[in-house]
Amino acid sequence: MFFVESIKAFKDIYIRYLKKILMPAYRNVPLRAITESAVNEAAELGMNLDDIANLLEESYECSDSKRKEGIEERCVRKRHRVLKIVIELRTSRSGFEYWRIRQIGFVR
Repeated sequence: MFFVESIKAFKDIYIRYLKKILMPAYRNVPLRAITESAVNEAAELGMNLDDIANLLEESYECSDSKRKEGIEERCVRKRHRVLKIVIELRTSRSGFEYWRIRQIGFVR
């Protein structure tokens, strides 16, 4: 009985560890979803989720318009241009919070 419980505990710890390594996060909340248009925009820029997570870590708040609660606009200056990433904090049916990437692109 003790052996089975310790295996379950080890499995839970291992799964949490793998999620932390394999699933990029911003503010300790995973980047789990991305809209279809954001996928296309990221592909045009040659970016993947890890790149986006790294950019979010070095970004700053740049909201120039009123957005719904839970939606953030983050900007990163790249050379002479500004890259804007719009993300939304969502909650799954099971109560799991995650970031959904809505838009990625350079601001004119």
